[in-house]
Amino acid sequence: MGDIITLPKGTTILQEDSMGDCTYRILSGSVQICKNSRRKGNIPLASLGVGEVFGEMYLLDKTGHRSATAIAASDVTLEVVPREELLDKLQTLPADLQSMLGSMSKRLRNTSRNYTLTMAGKKEFSTDVEIP
Repeated sequence: MGDIITLPKGTTILQEDSMGDCTYRILSGSVQICKNSRRKGNIPLASLGVGEVFGEMYLLDKTGHRSATAIAASDVTLEVVPREELLDKLQTLPADLQSMLGSMSKRLRNTSRNYTLTMAGKKEFSTDVEIP
């Protein structure tokens, strides 16, 4: 079990494009996941509540970077699960399942990017955007 932290509403928990080093589980409160657009500011992607996990994609798709920003939508209590603990668990899975999780994470990262570009008025939604 990881450390337990409590943060006030409005706190940025993790920042898009920063390096990932842990994942979070919500014990109480809620978290807003969003992408940043220079034109429109924060574009909401998801609202998460008790029991949900966020901040894991950096590990699954092996980019090492956060795909979005997470902000405390209320006062929030989180369990911080260290990268090493998650890696240990991930490595117990069969290789084909690890590969499938990585592929799903990449598709979600692409979908989030497309959605953000569309909402910011920069393009029509498309499925042909590749992650650099």
